[in-house]
Amino acid sequence: LNTLSINSSYDISDGDSYDKVGKQEYIYNRLWIRKSLAFNNIEAKMKSQTISDTYRTNARWLPFEFLKLNGRLSPINTITTSSAFSKTDTKRDETGTKSRTVSRNWPDISAGISETEKILFIDKYLSDTQASIKHSKRTAHNFTFGREISFSRAISNSYDYRFNLIRKFDCYTSYSVSTEFNLTTDYNIGTSTATSIETIQEKVTGDLKSQNAAFQVGFRVGDWRFTPRYDWRKDFSVDGTPSILQDSVNHSYSMGINYDVSKPITWKIPFTSTILDLKNRLTTTSNIKYSKIIDNKVANNNTDAYSLSLSADYTISDNLKVDIGSASSLYKNRSNKLDDYYTIEVSAALSIAF
Repeated sequence: LNTLSINSSYDISDGDSYDKVGKQEYIYNRLWIRKSLAFNNIEAKMKSQTISDTYRTNARWLPFEFLKLNGRLSPINTITTSSAFSKTDTKRDETGTKSRTVSRNWPDISAGISETEKILFIDKYLSDTQASIKHSKRTAHNFTFGREISFSRAISNSYDYRFNLIRKFDCYTSYSVSTEFNLTTDYNIGTSTATSIETIQEKVTGDLKSQNAAFQVGFRVGDWRFTPRYDWRKDFSVDGTPSILQDSVNHSYSMGINYDVSKPITWKIPFTSTILDLKNRLTTTSNIKYSKIIDNKVANNNTDAYSLSLSADYTISDNLKVDIGSASSLYKNRSNKLDDYYTIEVSAALSIAF
């Protein structure tokens, strides 16, 4: 248990406001907000009050570090786990309208392991591997005058894996899926011949599922570094009818190109004994991106977007630096050509330090 770390906290966040409080009232000795203030002026009244309590607990543990395993089983020693719990209970009173929100984040757990190539017997091809998973769940209950009027729930699962392929390509891949569910409750009172009848109606206002995936590779060619990347996202949501609210897929392709070269030089000013040490360093960062949205619900959202950005930083010396930047984008709507547009931006800066 030497590697087990637990942190807990409790927070109070309160506030209130009053109307028609006399100037002669001395309130600085009555700072406890959770009890309404009493005033000599009978017209004084509380306008609003908020009382919030938050409980938090975080834990981190390396459960197998004590095993001291070697060889192919040594990655087990690197397994790390973490968890978090939080609960916030907020009560509000706005001019007599009482409401309450209870939100909870649990479970929120994650685990990671390094050097998985040893266990999988693929260390001839892969190195510096890191794998991690995470699961979280958030809920929120909203009440008015003691009755629950809405409920929301969000669940997320994510997985990612990093590795170096044949010691030349830095790779990263990830996948995540999240769901959101929203429910409202209506209370209606009807009357019959002699009695009143209350009906309770629950309505699903949203049921969303979102998926994300990404793959990226980084490699160097001399002083250049290239980083191609692909991102994919799919969103699908319905209401309680059920009618489709959203049904879209986004494909994104990008290429990052970085160049960094430094060739310091020494320059002697003619006819003087002054020698200048110049850094002579050039750093450039550029990114090319293409994004395509396919929307089966809203035709006007079917778009293609192209973008190109370039920035250069030329450092002559510690006192002199030049920055140049440019960016351009082209937006095309496949359903409505009138929405097409493009942008061009150019910037430059000269920095002189004395």
